[in-house]
Amino acid sequence: MENNNSPNNQNQASPTNQNPAINQSPQNAIVGGIDIRDENLNPNSQNPTGPQPPIGKTAPPFKAVNKSGFLKKILFVLIFILLAGVIIFALTRSKNPILDGGGNGNIVWWGMFLEENDVSGLVDEFQEQNPNVKITYVKQSPTDYRERLANALAAGNGPDIFEIHDSWPYMFLEELAVMPDSIYSTEEYNSTFYPAIISDMTTNKGIIGIPLEYDALTLFINEDIFASGAKTPPKTWDELRRLAEEFTQKGEEGKIIQAGVALGNTKNVDYWQDILGFMLLQNGADPANPVDNKATDAVSYYTQFTNLGVWNSTLPNSTRAFALGKVAMYLGPSKSSTEIVKENPNLKYRTVNLPQLPKNKPTDVDVSYVSYWTEGVAEQSKNKDAAWLFLKFLTTKESLAKLNQNYKQRTKSDRVSPRIDMSQLYINDKIVGSIVSLASSAKSWYLADNTNDGPQGLNSQLGAIYADILNIESGKYASPKDAAEDISKVLSQYDIPLD
Repeated sequence: MENNNSPNNQNQASPTNQNPAINQSPQNAIVGGIDIRDENLNPNSQNPTGPQPPIGKTAPPFKAVNKSGFLKKILFVLIFILLAGVIIFALTRSKNPILDGGGNGNIVWWGMFLEENDVSGLVDEFQEQNPNVKITYVKQSPTDYRERLANALAAGNGPDIFEIHDSWPYMFLEELAVMPDSIYSTEEYNSTFYPAIISDMTTNKGIIGIPLEYDALTLFINEDIFASGAKTPPKTWDELRRLAEEFTQKGEEGKIIQAGVALGNTKNVDYWQDILGFMLLQNGADPANPVDNKATDAVSYYTQFTNLGVWNSTLPNSTRAFALGKVAMYLGPSKSSTEIVKENPNLKYRTVNLPQLPKNKPTDVDVSYVSYWTEGVAEQSKNKDAAWLFLKFLTTKESLAKLNQNYKQRTKSDRVSPRIDMSQLYINDKIVGSIVSLASSAKSWYLADNTNDGPQGLNSQLGAIYADILNIESGKYASPKDAAEDISKVLSQYDIPLD
């Protein structure tokens, strides 16, 4: 008998002993783990029509498509794209300020003391950071400035940003926008700027201005005149009075050739309003209600310099007289140095702290009297957010340093920063150092010269009243208290608090 298990007969398998890897049903055959259904088989034959793997060997399985995993990948990609878009949008919005009120991003800025070249570099820098904003600086003439500004704002075609004197906020209170907390919080504003600025810019509406400068009254001295007399600068008013008499030189018929100090009248003493305002506040008087002896004493002290013969109306205006070397001492803001240098670049001069009254107690502080210009934003502006953001940019330490450098290159004079944390840059300067040294205790009021506020402006009206107080011969007021009612009427025109 033949042995069916011999090697020669192993490939002749009977139909009942087929390879277990092959299913007998041709419609549901699985070969090596591969489903070969009707499309791969002839329904009338058990032989597959397509190529088959060798019997007994398993073909590598096809990877079935995982639809759930695929959808997760698509969803992940979409979420990633969405998040990237949100981040890009947020960064773009942070770089470009919101233009509220339908604004188009065009901001017009009016100023009087800066030139376009002073600000152009900073404007370009801000616009590069904020490409949807365009800043246009328009230099204004000082002539009738307040009136032109008021008329433009009333007509609805005024600037978005405009310059005002520190004594003007209540004259423009309705036209001025309130600074948002997002620009400077109250705490940050109060810790950044000098106390007088905080007081001047804080109204019953809120904070309405951010200055780019700080200035105040100071005492200029002619160094050659002091050196020739071997004198040191005065520290008190009594010392100033004595030096003024010593320095005064007269020629034939008593004509003053060299004045000791430019004080005593209102005709040719520049900034007499500031000087008198300083004397009143320093002596403890209330300029808004000058009814006590403190006001009378301050007025009398001012006018005595004419009676002493150390200054008179025949001399040039005090700023020019000082520049020409005709006066030993002169009081004015530090910005006067621009005019002085222009008139006489060879004059040797410097400034010193303002003369003070004798101290009642050691803790009494020395004081000064401010006069500076600040920037405000128009309430009617459609670009208020962008305008305030620009002013915040301008008042960073870096921007102010660049601005002041440009100003000094053009004018040969320094401009003091309004920021407390920049004071050390100026403290040793021979012109503005005296301004900074008294900045922490400076005072302010509405008596201010050279503000170009027009005949109906606050400064001009109050100046006219105090001019009549000083000029007793005019016969209008016998003493300061007689003017108290008229002063009150002027202040009430602008709802200025009297306390």
